[in-house]
Amino acid sequence: MTLLCFSVLIVVANHTGEQLEDFDGLGKRSPFLAFAMLIGMISLAGVPFTAGFFAKLLIFDAAIQQHQTALVVIGVFTVACGFYYYLKIVRAMYWHSPVSMATIPVSALSQVAMIALMAGIFWLGIYPKPILEALRVPPQTLAAKTP
Repeated sequence: MTLLCFSVLIVVANHTGEQLEDFDGLGKRSPFLAFAMLIGMISLAGVPFTAGFFAKLLIFDAAIQQHQTALVVIGVFTVACGFYYYLKIVRAMYWHSPVSMATIPVSALSQVAMIALMAGIFWLGIYPKPILEALRVPPQTLAAKTP
């Protein structure tokens, strides 16, 4: 998610700048970059069927299992605040008028990398089993640590 967003930011910054206003109208100037940033932002916000949602779900589940109610409440509040900031960028890309209509070229290699990152965001959001298996501690490791 973060790598995808920074990839888009780097491409946009190289051609226009890295201020929020530089994303105004990106959906019209470079639909591919705007869509890639949209996917990254919704995943960072934790929208279902994305890797970000699954990551937030794992964190909240761990906090609930440890009876950390205050932590869960703070987490829900910060997620709501994050939605505001992530969607500010989406609003700038799709609802604000572009300052200039100059298109932003994206190399084929960058497009392939961004498409792979977007696919990974949805794949891990829909099918998180590989991550769960990678995070699972092998039983023999636990047995070796207990007296």
